[in-house]
Amino acid sequence: MDDTKKISMLISAIVLPLSVTIIIPAVLFAFTFKKFSWDLGFPLILLPVIVGLLFVIAGIYLLVVTNRLFYSIGRGTLAPWDPPQKIVIEGPYEYIRNPMIGAVLLILLGETIIAGSLIIFCWFILFLIGNIIYFIYAEEPALFKRFGDEYKNYRKSVPMFIPKFRKKR
Repeated sequence: MDDTKKISMLISAIVLPLSVTIIIPAVLFAFTFKKFSWDLGFPLILLPVIVGLLFVIAGIYLLVVTNRLFYSIGRGTLAPWDPPQKIVIEGPYEYIRNPMIGAVLLILLGETIIAGSLIIFCWFILFLIGNIIYFIYAEEPALFKRFGDEYKNYRKSVPMFIPKFRKKR
């Protein structure tokens, strides 16, 4: 792999999710900490922290798995400037068409639960709506164009955002 490809992979795998899940929520939370955080004493405060951490850990794991699949099978990254060259329909992609966005949403939801932050929840909703619009009007037409009937068949059998767990054939 050449250095340009490595840099592109690092940027897309780290910088893009880091911006959405850490930098933007941290800035939003900094402005609203006193207004929206949980007001629970010990040990009750541990409950949202534990539940939120479970979401964050699941999201990070899913993000790592899906990025590796994009690179190893798809020969690309999550970045629009370096898309996969081959359709990826293995692993989490068997159950949901956009598991990377699902991973980021899990992380954001976990952060919302941990912080008890209404503003981070609003960011979660805005990010979800923005991605739904992007996928419907930009990403999916591009995937149809790039992968043709293979993507068309995949789209028919796998939902966009809510996983459909089914027995493997």
